[in-house]
Order: sequence, then structure tokens, then C-alpha cells
Amino acid sequence: MLYGYERARGGHLNFVSRNDGAVYIRIRDRDTVSLPVEERLKNIQTAAQVIPRGIFPDLIYIDKAKSRALIKKVKGINLGVLIPMLECAGEIGLLEQVYYQLGRYIRVVHQFPHPKNISPVDYACRIETQVNSDLSKLLHLNNNLPRKLKFDDGHLHNFVTLEVLPEIKRTILSYPWIGCNHGDFWEFNAMGEISNDGFIMSALIDTEFFKPGIPEEDLAQNQMWGIKKRTYPDQCKAAFQSGYGGILNNAGIAAFTIVNVLDYLRPASPQLVYQEQNKPYPDGEFLTTQLNVLHDRLK
Repeated sequence: MLYGYERARGGHLNFVSRNDGAVYIRIRDRDTVSLPVEERLKNIQTAAQVIPRGIFPDLIYIDKAKSRALIKKVKGINLGVLIPMLECAGEIGLLEQVYYQLGRYIRVVHQFPHPKNISPVDYACRIETQVNSDLSKLLHLNNNLPRKLKFDDGHLHNFVTLEVLPEIKRTILSYPWIGCNHGDFWEFNAMGEISNDGFIMSALIDTEFFKPGIPEEDLAQNQMWGIKKRTYPDQCKAAFQSGYGGILNNAGIAAFTIVNVLDYLRPASPQLVYQEQNKPYPDGEFLTTQLNVLHDRLK
């Protein structure tokens, strides 16, 4: 117990606890997360201020001194738990409802300009600088990776600079302004419940990585960790696209998958890659998974 709150299941990055009406989150430093705690708390506050109520849980308060946030508890269960249950039961209709609502909710987030008011040109330059920096770090890391995880330096460099970055620029510059991103959009960061009338979406949660961006960034995150791993990926993707209300830019999504992977690998070191091999999921294999995704794209 902590201030009357019981430890909640989950909380990979943070200490999460709850009582009958609220959820208490203490933001923690992690060696696989490069964003400072103070900035993550600020992002939670910005998300609550910018996005209309009903999409994210209501924010009750932020306590910067103790690195914690208190949010209103939402109904239902985590979709990362619910979706496999529906798959095992063969409930394709309910699965389609879940992904339709996920599309609807994230579309609302994407429709609002971010208060940082960054132009597409400036944002494209920022992403290019970030990718080049991340690529340089990865090439340095590559020298000390286990043999099975090593890359061909020239192949990796050409792939990122000649294929990924041009597509990233084209995608960003196709937008008139830079909107909001959830920043960590996948099924485990959404809540909902099954009723007699079908699936009811409750909220998107965990907004500590809320940021300026374009839709393809969030959509790449969800496809990488969510839809592609589903038992019925085609039905889930079609339902999501219907809820989102538009044709998805698959080339842009694929390019931002690589940007996301490079971002995840930014704090990596040879020691972390070796150490995580002996840790249980979810701490174990995280960096190795990112490296394997990149290997798959390079084939």
C-alpha cells in the first residue's frame, strides 16, 4: 500500500497503483528511456490541456516534486489483455469493433495542432537530425554487438539515408501543419470493455510521450507492436482504417517504423544488450527485438 493505493498490474516503465476512483503514477527513470522524467510529466499535462475530454483519462494533478501524476480511473480492462482473449474465442466481430474504436480515438488526437507550433519544414529537419544522430550511435554500437545481431555498416547506412530519410521528408512535408501524437500508441495503452451492445472504448492512456508529430509516427508504432502480431491482422487493419477514416500511407508508416526503432535504440549500450538476455519479459529482449526488426527490414 502507498497513500491508500494498491499496486496495480502492469506499469512496465512506471510505478502504477490505484484505488476506487483514481490511478497514481510515479514516473521512473529507466535505462531504456531517454526522455527525462520532468519532460514526461509535462507531456501528461499538455495532453490533458490540448485534447478534448473523453479521449484520455481526466488528469487530477501533477506533483513534479515527487515525479507523480494522479489521473481519474477509467472503466474496463487493458486492450492488450482483452484482444488476445477475443482472438482465442474467435470473436472476430468484437475484434473489429475494438480496432475501429482505436482508429476513431487516435484520429481525434491527430486532428489537433500541437502547442509547440512547429512548421513541417522545421519538423522534417529535426527528424533528419535525430535520425542521423541515432544512426551514428547505432553504427558505433554495431562494433560491439553479438555476432548474430551485427549489421553490415554500409548496407544499414545506405538504407537509412537513401530510402528511409527521403520518404520521411516527403511524408512530413505533405502536411500543412504539425499536429499531436500520442507518442506510445498501441493496444496496451488503451482501455475498454465488452457490454451487451458490443465493445465500448474507455480511453487512450499513458500520455507521458505525448508530442508534436504526424499520424504516420503513431500508426507505425501500433502496426509494429500491435496489428502485425494479431491472429487476424487483415481484419484488424481494415477495421482500424475504417475507424480512422482515411487511406493509410503505408510507405510513410514503414519509414517511421525505422525512425521508431532507431529512437528505441538510442540509449542502448553493449552492456544493456547483453544483460537483457537474462531478464524476464518485458525488461528482457526489448533492445534485441528492435535490432531484429531492423534486420528484417534490411533483408
